[in-house]
Amino acid sequence: ARFELLYKRAIIYFNIGNWANEDSDLTTLEEIAVSLKDNRLLGRVLMRRTYYFATKGENFVAISFGERAIPLAKAANDLETLNGVYNVLPSAFTRVGHLDEAFASAQEALELSRSTKNRLGEGNALTSLGLIALENKGPSEAHQYQTLALEIARELRNRDLEAKVLSNLANIIGLSQGDFATARDYFEQAQIIHQEQGSLYPSGLALTNLGWVSS
Repeated sequence: ARFELLYKRAIIYFNIGNWANEDSDLTTLEEIAVSLKDNRLLGRVLMRRTYYFATKGENFVAISFGERAIPLAKAANDLETLNGVYNVLPSAFTRVGHLDEAFASAQEALELSRSTKNRLGEGNALTSLGLIALENKGPSEAHQYQTLALEIARELRNRDLEAKVLSNLANIIGLSQGDFATARDYFEQAQIIHQEQGSLYPSGLALTNLGWVSS
């Protein structure tokens, strides 16, 4: 019971950016998991550490925690933890320039999501693959991944994923293909979603993007 309460509190601290208290709770959680010799719980803590360090920009450290969490989660058949790690690792690998590892990690996430019929996980994995493909495979392949992700977002009526994919598509089409009219349309659609949800930072970013495609 104590583990679950601390785990939920650590997530709250993460969501509000209280790094010091989150770090303290994660340290305690790891101690509890080790004392119980429970590798499933330990995998969950390591997954949260992956988020913690990735959000702080310490991507190499995030990768090391993610790679420790994966075998523990697989052994425990803990799909939630696996999906959590795979949500972070592709972008962490990308930020340190390890594009092959990033693509492989996102591909693993896609395969896991499809095998477990996790459509949201599939959409997130396709989005990651699209971003990575833009860096090392080209805009055409990137566009294909993002289009598939958009179909899933709209099927699920997941507005967060839809807005993210629309912005990605706008960048691909505007920056890589020079189609600024279509890019503007995608950014405008993303902006409407952000306004509906009251998301101030993404909304401001969308407005900035609308500025450069209109100039």
